[in-house]
Amino acid sequence: GVLASKLRRMDLTPGTWITPSVRLVRPLGSGGMSEVWVAAHMRLHTQVAVKVLSPGLVADKNARGRFLREARLAARIESPHLVLTYDHGVLSDQRPFIVMEWLEGESLARILDRRRRPLPRLQAIQILEGTCRALAHAHAAGLAHADVKPGNIFVTRDGTPKLLDFGVAHEVGTEAGGHGHTPQYASPE
Repeated sequence: GVLASKLRRMDLTPGTWITPSVRLVRPLGSGGMSEVWVAAHMRLHTQVAVKVLSPGLVADKNARGRFLREARLAARIESPHLVLTYDHGVLSDQRPFIVMEWLEGESLARILDRRRRPLPRLQAIQILEGTCRALAHAHAAGLAHADVKPGNIFVTRDGTPKLLDFGVAHEVGTEAGGHGHTPQYASPE
């Protein structure tokens, strides 16, 4: 697209400053829509995660919109069962980014794949209860998550479940638009 051809791609490398307070340390991983980095937050004196839209999607209006919506919506709600968003913005090459709380643990999907058998009842109840609390906070803020699935539930090392990825979330009472949700976990309507 025209937008992508007019912008010089910003190469992210260890040491790159995303904001005056946030410096990238090392790449953590990447997926279809984004790259995730471990970063140092110099003012807070803590490690954070930085999620950045993939360079190939900068000209994709829908992808940019979804990413920016995730940043805006996630920043609206606070819960011990949601990832804390510290900051968000747009890089010089127009890729949006989100600076988030650093989590240690693994996704529920990975836990289930590794176990290959049901979770112990108490652990399952704790994860379900925490996920429901996260959804209640989101709903109280007027948001519907729209993609609740094991891959979007992160379990920290202390066992706290955190609901991730508000990329397809929408305001309660509006339509999700049918984009990005996982059909196996979507409600029939």
